[in-house]
Amino acid sequence: MSMNNIKLEGISKNLRYIFTNNGIYDFLDDKTYAYNLETFNSKGVKLVQEISQIEYKLNKINIQEYISEPRKVLYSITEIFQPQDSIKIIKEWEEKFGNKLLLINENQDKLIIEQKISEAWEGVFTIVEQFTDWAKSKYDSIKDKIKSSAKNNFDQLKQIKDKGFFNYAGEKIKKGWDWIKKKAMDAWKCLSDNFVECLMEGLRDAVLSPVGVAVEVFLTVTGVGAPVVMVIYGVLLLWDVYLLFNNYEKFQWLNIVLDIVGIVSSGTMVPIVRTAFKGINLFTKGGGKSFEFVAQNSFSKGGKIANFMRYLGDKLSKFGTKILDAIRQGAEWVSKNFKINFLKGWITKASGVLDNVKNSILNLTGGGGKTTGNLTKTAAKRAAFAGSGDYAVSKGVEGYGDYQSYKQGVENEKINDALTKSISGISSEDAEIAGLY
Repeated sequence: MSMNNIKLEGISKNLRYIFTNNGIYDFLDDKTYAYNLETFNSKGVKLVQEISQIEYKLNKINIQEYISEPRKVLYSITEIFQPQDSIKIIKEWEEKFGNKLLLINENQDKLIIEQKISEAWEGVFTIVEQFTDWAKSKYDSIKDKIKSSAKNNFDQLKQIKDKGFFNYAGEKIKKGWDWIKKKAMDAWKCLSDNFVECLMEGLRDAVLSPVGVAVEVFLTVTGVGAPVVMVIYGVLLLWDVYLLFNNYEKFQWLNIVLDIVGIVSSGTMVPIVRTAFKGINLFTKGGGKSFEFVAQNSFSKGGKIANFMRYLGDKLSKFGTKILDAIRQGAEWVSKNFKINFLKGWITKASGVLDNVKNSILNLTGGGGKTTGNLTKTAAKRAAFAGSGDYAVSKGVEGYGDYQSYKQGVENEKINDALTKSISGISSEDAEIAGLY
C-alpha cells in the first residue's frame, strides 16, 4: 500500500478537485494537473469562482458575500504577485467592473445580478493572465541571462528546464496555489499517514457532509456528475469491504449500506437513509462478518426500518450487476489516477459481500419485493425537495426510479433555478430529515 510518499492535501468543497502534494486531480477532466503557472492561469482562479458560485447557490454565503468575492480575489492575487503597475490595474478594474458591483442590490433581477458578477470575474481572469504573463517574463529573463553567460552555466539552464518554473523560481506561484487551496478546500485534515486511508475517508467525509450532499445533487442534475458520484461510492464500497476483512475496528455495516444506496441513487437518497437510522443502533458488530445479524435486528424493529431493508434487498436483486460495474469503475479510477492497485483484488470479495447482504434480507422476506412503506415513499418526495432536481438527467442506476412522479415541474427549469428552489425553499423539518443542516 506504499504510495511513493504521495499525500492527500484535501478535497475541494464542490467535490470536483482532489489536491495532493503531486498535483490537482480534476474529476470532470479525469486528469491530474501540476501546480504550475499554466494551471494557475487556466484553472486556479476559475476554481475559486466555482466554489463561490456553488456556495451561493446552496445558501452558504449571502448575496453580498457573493458580490464581493471577485474583488477579494483580485486584491489577494495582486498582493501575492505584486506586479508592476498593480495600482493602475486595480483602478481600471474598479472603474470597469467594481463600480457596477457596488450598485447591485437584492431587489434587482437575479439574471442581471449574475451577469454583472460574471463580467467582474471575467475581468479578474484577464488580469490574472497579465500577472502570469509578467511572472513568465521574469522566468524568460532568467533563461536569457544564463544563455548569454559562460558555457558552464548551461547545466543551470537545464536545471530550470527540467524542474520548471514552479520549483526553480516559483515562490509567488506557490503562494498563489496555497491561497487557492485554502479557499477551495474544507477544513478536513487526515489523521493518518496512509494515503489510501486518507483519500477514502476524505471522499467519505466530503460526500456525507451537508455541503457534500447538496453538491452531489448539483453534479447529478448537470448530467455529467452522476457517473462521478457512482464511482465515488463504488470505490468506497470496495474500501469498506477491505476494512471488513482487514481492519474490523474501523469497519461499519452502515457504511456498506450507504455505499450501496449511494450507487443506486447517485447519492440522492443517502442523507435520507442516514437520518432514518440516526440514533438506532442496528449496525452493531455483534454479527461478525455476515450481514445476517444486522438484517434480523433491523426486521425486528418493524416499520420504516424493515421497509428500508426490503427496499435494499429489492435494489440488490435488480441492480446487482450495475453495482458491481460501479465498483469495478471505482477500482480502475483509483488505479489509473492514484496508483492504488490493490483494491482491484477485492472486487470478487465485494461481490460476495453484496450477495450476503441481499440473501440475508431475502431469506427473511421470502423473496423480498419492493416496499410500499413510509420510508421510501416519503424519502423520494423529500429527496426531490432536498435538491434532486431533474433526476432523469442523472442517468443513475435507478433512472427515474422513486423520483419519477416528483420530477414534473423541474424538468425544464434551469439547473441553477432548480438548485435555488430546492435548497432555499425546503422546510426546516425536511431539511433536517434530508441532512441539509
